Amino acid sequence: MMNTKNRRKDVDEMNMGNEKEGERVARIVVMPPGPNAQKRIVEYESRVGTNNYKMHKLVLKEADGITLTDVDGNRYLDALTGVGVNVLGSKHPAIMKAVQGVLDKGYALPNNHVMYYQEYDELVAAVQSTLPSRLSNGGAFLSNSGTEANEAALKLAKNLTGKKSVIVSDRAFHGRTAGTLGGTTGNKGKKGMDLAIGGYYAFESPDPYRPPAGKDAAQNSLESIRNILKTKVSPSDVAAIMIEPVAGEQGVLTYQKEFYQGLNEIAQQNDIFIIADEVQSGMGKTGSWWASERLGLNADIITSAKALGGGFPLGGMFATREMFEKWEKGSHASTNGGQAMACAAGTAVIETIKRENLLENVKRIQDHMKSGFDKLAAKYEVIGDVRAAGALVGVELVQDRGTKVPLDAGPIDEAVFRRGLVASAAGTWHNVLRMSFAYNTPVSALDEVLGIYEAAFAEVVKR
Repeated sequence: MMNTKNRRKDVDEMNMGNEKEGERVARIVVMPPGPNAQKRIVEYESRVGTNNYKMHKLVLKEADGITLTDVDGNRYLDALTGVGVNVLGSKHPAIMKAVQGVLDKGYALPNNHVMYYQEYDELVAAVQSTLPSRLSNGGAFLSNSGTEANEAALKLAKNLTGKKSVIVSDRAFHGRTAGTLGGTTGNKGKKGMDLAIGGYYAFESPDPYRPPAGKDAAQNSLESIRNILKTKVSPSDVAAIMIEPVAGEQGVLTYQKEFYQGLNEIAQQNDIFIIADEVQSGMGKTGSWWASERLGLNADIITSAKALGGGFPLGGMFATREMFEKWEKGSHASTNGGQAMACAAGTAVIETIKRENLLENVKRIQDHMKSGFDKLAAKYEVIGDVRAAGALVGVELVQDRGTKVPLDAGPIDEAVFRRGLVASAAGTWHNVLRMSFAYNTPVSALDEVLGIYEAAFAEVVKR
């Protein structure tokens, strides 16, 4: 068993790489998971089970802004924000005030298909003020989550067209419920679901970092879609092409504008709807309100969640007025979707982003983190590619820059966690360091993040 002196030495080393004591957010007082956390984890797993995986062994006690504190008193800098959810940080006063206002009215959870209430309408109006022009006076359906928003989008496209099939990327993540699971990459969670997840056709991802040998990534991907329509499924049976403008789960993959231009043409030529899954990239995450508009994707339907609720369960599906007018009344509903508290929180998020001009700060986050990781890449050959799309940052690790053989990002992710930074490892090969920052994250905290990563690389790569 490690003695107290050695353990204290390790804790001190974990705090190295952070900013000066008076300025830093992260502070480790006992190596995580500490004794209180370990006890809670055993109790939790004895009752809940282990199938719902956890990225880190962090047992949360309280949160404030970009600071998370665990039950042992360790303080963490949150560079993941609940995987892109708490985009104003935790306990933001505008959100707290909005939610308390609903609680004071006494109807936090009215059933939205039993009656009308103003919070639902106010949230939709706020979102529509940010949407691309063709959707800004359209219709909306609010849900509890991103996968539900995507389910609604798929139902709308299939109901209106009478078509059964959907085309998706082979590097996609659209959700874990039955309708979206078929369009999600990999086999995890699909066991026993064969009858529920059919009708999807996957094209080759236009990943610009890993294009097929001798080919342009965008053109190869577009040709892959055309080939699907020629050989695997008739355009007359394809309701939609569903695409993430920025694929967060796959490591913050961003594609060339040429790909989206070609996708628009294919959809128009074949009378196929385009669904932009902006659950991770929407609501200002990339420095524009919607990544699809920024990249030139002409979406017929946009889905959102995560940032939309600012920490409360909220998703949304937004489409043209014409589409909603054609959708048969009663075709879709949700008991808790668009609950009043979540809607009030979401409206507060949008108003705060506008009032505090946070989209500009998101762009500064992008530039600062891209520059910082580029400097680290000059020191560490394992950094193969640095991708920054606003508050979303992905750092792809490779064993060799020439061959681009993936290097597991887990050890680095664990090393930064031990130093008090909450981020994640993601990507098809689990080789991407992923961050999703609060829009109001100060530069001092960004520098602290970079310092912690530099200390982690020095430890892990040297070893």
